[in-house]
Amino acid sequence: MALDSTERLYLERQVTLARVILGALALVALIETGGVHARRSAIIFLAIYLGLSLGAVVVGRFFGEERFRIPLTADFLALGAFLYLTPSVSAFWFLFLFVVFSLATRGNERAMFVLVAAATAGILARVAWENPFGWQSALQAITADPSIEEIILSGGDPLSLTDARLGQLTDALRAVPHIRRLRLHTRTPIVLPERVDSGFLSWLEALPWPTVMVLHANHANEIDAGVRAAASRLRTAGATLLNQSVLLGGINDSVVALEALSQALWSAQVLPYYLHLLDRVRGTAHWEVPESHARVMMARLASRLPGYLLPRLVRESAGAPAKTIVASAPWDVLHSSGQFE
Repeated sequence: MALDSTERLYLERQVTLARVILGALALVALIETGGVHARRSAIIFLAIYLGLSLGAVVVGRFFGEERFRIPLTADFLALGAFLYLTPSVSAFWFLFLFVVFSLATRGNERAMFVLVAAATAGILARVAWENPFGWQSALQAITADPSIEEIILSGGDPLSLTDARLGQLTDALRAVPHIRRLRLHTRTPIVLPERVDSGFLSWLEALPWPTVMVLHANHANEIDAGVRAAASRLRTAGATLLNQSVLLGGINDSVVALEALSQALWSAQVLPYYLHLLDRVRGTAHWEVPESHARVMMARLASRLPGYLLPRLVRESAGAPAKTIVASAPWDVLHSSGQFE
């Protein structure tokens, strides 16, 4: 049903007011969520847009609705420009909601659905292009918390990223004054030592913090000449090298195998760090080693190796803030529940 002039004027006023309200909310969201990473250009652009929106309200109030009206096409263009400029997804959605509301008041359902699809695709592409791994929100949290002194890159293998991507992350971290250390957990130098190339070493040498690399070798046979050469390059670039292993039945669940692993790691100037009990994940039960047997092996291993070559026996517990240390020194094993006689 067609709207009469009074109804149309009322809806136009609602659109004009909504532009101001949602534009102001977008500006607040941009400032709050953008933090130190908020682009100045995005804030300036949104402030200008909000100023024009306020101007439209003032002119309409004192001089009549027809004197100054922002066309819907301009709102579409502003939405697209803001999508490109803003680092804040929430700020973008406020403007998006305004444009959807504006279309709804005109009864243009087809255009509304097209806009929703286009905006959703646009914001996904925008986030994937600039922040594919969710680093922006993590950087904001790190910046806001001065108790965070060490950054750990893990959870997947950070060396699967390109040197350029690693550089983008650490360049952003340089602006955080309370960071004191960087740690990388990686298996790549064990399985693909060629990844430790000149480009990666240049990135590593340029880091402003002491850097620890925790490698992941489970058996002495993994430590060959290529791994030792890669470890040498990493040490020359300034990295401290540690190793974590998983205790695996039939692979390294003997004192002889664990001693050989520690000795092989030492030949590459890598210190044993953690020996993990297996996480109970479906399909891996055949590799599980009982904790009692692990404690006995650790006690015997302690009698054959110096302390600096003895890893700490640990387990991951769901919901725990850190690893649970099962045994970290000979006396932890010898005097725990009579497991060793």
